[in-house]
Amino acid sequence: MSQKKMASLGLLVVLCLMSTICAPAISQTCQDQSKYGFESGRMGWVEQTYWDSQAVTAVAQSEKGMAKIGCNSLKLSVDLIGGDDKKSKGEAYVDMRNNPPSGVVAPVNLEGVPITVWVYVPKEAIGDPSKPNGVQVFVKDQDWKSEYGTWNNLDSQWIQISLTPSNEIPRWGYKDEGFDPSRIIAIGVKIGAGGGSTATFKGSIYVDGVNW
Repeated sequence: MSQKKMASLGLLVVLCLMSTICAPAISQTCQDQSKYGFESGRMGWVEQTYWDSQAVTAVAQSEKGMAKIGCNSLKLSVDLIGGDDKKSKGEAYVDMRNNPPSGVVAPVNLEGVPITVWVYVPKEAIGDPSKPNGVQVFVKDQDWKSEYGTWNNLDSQWIQISLTPSNEIPRWGYKDEGFDPSRIIAIGVKIGAGGGSTATFKGSIYVDGVNW
């Protein structure tokens, strides 16, 4: 091979290396258009501290890759003890007066509007198969009155649960007297031990894609 050809080949290699090194990195972004997708953190969600509802001990943004949508979800640290006065149930929620999703001003009229939430649990969280643990979506109105959606038995996978706020008591749910579905200020998720169960679970469950 002539010196001229070798020089040309060497220049081509250098240019190729420079283009690889100097080319801008292609950023990988995580997209989640949900009201609460947790790509930017826990988005104001906190654990409940009522004396009789302390099974959720902490909340935080999940590790990357633990998500139903996008890259992250909300990680709930859970210490659930069936039959325990304090830890047979627990909750995580967000007060939208302080931490509203983009474009939302609380209180919000959600009467007749389905609220959907994705929840993931490991199989150990299911509890006693004859009295399985469960989860519910709940909301609070401006007077902090509650409505809880249908109880959903836990399963070891991503499951979607929902609540459509109304003046009717949801099947297998609950509603405070005087609850106003047109003045919602908080949304949350409750985990509870199955009725009569003494099973325990200590670990994490995940919440993602909170939407309406």
